[in-house]
This record gives sequence, C-alpha cells and structure tokens, in this order.
Amino acid sequence: MESKPDDASSPKLPTPENQNVITQQDQELLNRIMTFLNNYTGEFKISIHHLTSELSISRTQLYIKLKAITGLTPAAFIRNDRLDRAHQLLQDRKQSLRVKEVMYQVGFSDKKNFVTMFKRRFGVIPSAIGKENASKPGD
Repeated sequence: MESKPDDASSPKLPTPENQNVITQQDQELLNRIMTFLNNYTGEFKISIHHLTSELSISRTQLYIKLKAITGLTPAAFIRNDRLDRAHQLLQDRKQSLRVKEVMYQVGFSDKKNFVTMFKRRFGVIPSAIGKENASKPGD
C-alpha cells in the first residue's frame, strides 16, 4: 500500500501550475472561507458546522470542494491556516510574543498539540522561530 503524504505538507492554496483549474466560483468559496477564518481567528472551537452554516453549503459539499481545490480536508485547511498565522506572528520581531500567547491568539488550546502540529508543518518547533529572529539584526 502506497503511503500518502501528510495533509500538513500539502499546499494550502493552489500553485501557479494548477491555478488555471480554479474557477471563479471556487475562488469565491476560498475567499469566503478565509473571511470566516479571519473573523474567528482566536476561537478554540471553530466548528465545521458553523463554517458550513455561514457558507450555506453542506458538510459533504464543503469537503468535496475544498479537497478538490486545495487537496486538504476542511479540518486540515483550518489547522494549516492557524499554523500559518502562528508562524507569521512568531516571525514578526515587532510583536515579540511568547509561543503560548501566539498559540492562544490563533485558536489552539493545547500546547503539546500546537508544538507537534507546528513542527510537522514547518520542520521546527515554534520557540526556534523566535530565537532565529532574535539573533537577526533589526531593520
């Protein structure tokens, strides 16, 4: 049996090579999902039900469309969005937030889970991002 790559390593959004296969309707759906996620960034319990209700789409339709567009399940898409936001916050030297603060800001409540998912996605633990940036000279 062939092993599948981890959802966390799959691209979140389409690459330029497959950009042309996305319809305007698909792009609008992605924009609506991103708007929803922006509005509920710090929420620990963003439910797929809440998202489907907001989008007026069934769970099955959301799963099929998001999987076709991004290669990710709705849960993986939300998780990757949160991890990407955390990575951005940790890289921002102006904010100099602690890992735990960032974790809560992006909607994770369990530090062990956050660190595990972050390392799986980026190949380093979150605290390494802060140290990496602290050693770089300021702008």
